[in-house]
Amino acid sequence: MPTKTTVFKVVVCSPTGLEADREAVWRAGGETNRFLSNDGLSVDVKGWERDARPTLSVDAQSAVNQQLIAQADLAVVIVADRLGQPTARADSGTVEEARLIIKRKAAGEAVDLMLFFKRFPAKFTREYLEEVGRIVAFREEMSAAGALWREYDTPAELEELLRTHMPNAIRALAAADVTASSPPRASNEGSSASGSAELGVIDSEISLADAMSGYTSSFERITSATNTLSSEMEEVTEKANLVNKLAQRDPKLIREIVDAGSSAIERYNDVVESEIESVKLNSDRIIEATIALIGFSGDEVTSEVDDLIRLADNTRTLQQSAIRAAESGRAQQRTVAALPRMTSSLNKAKHRNVAVTSDLMESLEEFSSRLDEVIAAAETRADQLRT
Repeated sequence: MPTKTTVFKVVVCSPTGLEADREAVWRAGGETNRFLSNDGLSVDVKGWERDARPTLSVDAQSAVNQQLIAQADLAVVIVADRLGQPTARADSGTVEEARLIIKRKAAGEAVDLMLFFKRFPAKFTREYLEEVGRIVAFREEMSAAGALWREYDTPAELEELLRTHMPNAIRALAAADVTASSPPRASNEGSSASGSAELGVIDSEISLADAMSGYTSSFERITSATNTLSSEMEEVTEKANLVNKLAQRDPKLIREIVDAGSSAIERYNDVVESEIESVKLNSDRIIEATIALIGFSGDEVTSEVDDLIRLADNTRTLQQSAIRAAESGRAQQRTVAALPRMTSSLNKAKHRNVAVTSDLMESLEEFSSRLDEVIAAAETRADQLRT
C-alpha cells in the first residue's frame, strides 16, 4: 500500500547577490525531506531563477508573486547588505514578497515566513548608510508584523539553521493546515471524491507504525544531540581547568571557552526545539491509532485477546521509554542550570535550555499519563473478550 506524502511549497526570497545563500536553502530542503520522511511530509523548494515562467502579461515582480508567492506555504526571506531594487508597489521585490506572505497569514491561511539577516562588514559611505537605513526599516516592519528573525554569517551557517528549523516549521504548518483556509496540499496519493472514509484496522496499523517511526526518529536525533553536548561540555570543562591552573588569570581566554560552551548548549537547544512538534504530533497519532485498534477487537480480522495483550505490552514498553526520556531530560536540564552565570551568552543559553527542555518534558509526561489510560482500556477489553 503506497504511503501518502503531503508536499509543502517553500519559496526563496532575496535580493540578487546571494546566490550561495540561496543554494544553501535548496540543500537544507533536501535534508528536511530526509528528516520528515517518517512524518509523511516533504518540501518542494522553489525560486524565481529556477521556477518563474517567462511572461509579458504582467511586470516581472507580479509574475513572481502570482507564480510562486501566492502558491507558497513557507517563505525563506534572506537579506544581507542590500535590500534590492524598488518595485511599483514596495521598496524592493523581497519586501513585496514578505508583505504578501504576511497578508496571507493575516487572512487565515496556513503559511509562514522564516526571516534571516546576514551580517556584513560596515562601510562608511553615504550609499552604504542609506541602504542600511532601508534594511533597518524593513527589519522593524517585519518585527512589528510579528516576524521573529535570526542573523547568520555564512551560507553554511544559514544551511545549518534551516536544517534545524525548517522541519519544525513544516510540521507546524501541517498541524495548522487541518483548520486553516489554505487550498488542499499536493500529494503523491489521490483522495476519494466522496470525502474521507472510515479507517479500517490495516489503516490504523499503518498509522501506528508510521507514528512510532517518527517518534523514534525524533528521539534518536535528540539523543545524538545530547551525547554531542556532553562531549563538547567535557572538552570545555577540560580547557577551563587548564586555564585555571595558569599563574595569571586571563578573562578573555576564559570568555572564549565559556562562549564555546554557550554555543554548544544553543545547538542542543535548536535540535530539541525543532523536534518538539514532531514528538507532540506523533504522540497524538500513537494514542489515536492505538485506541482505534482497541476498538477493532472482536472483529473477525483480529485475533482478539492475544492482540490486545500484545498491544498493551507494547504500549507499556513505550510508556517506560517516555518516562526514561523525561528523566534523562530533567537530568540534562539540571546539569545546564547548575553552570555558573559567567557571561551573558551562557545565561541566555541556560534560560532557553530551561524553556525548550521543560516543554519537551511536559509533553513526555503528559504522553505517559495518557498511555496509562490506553493500557487500562486494552486490558479491560481483553478481560471482556475472555468472558
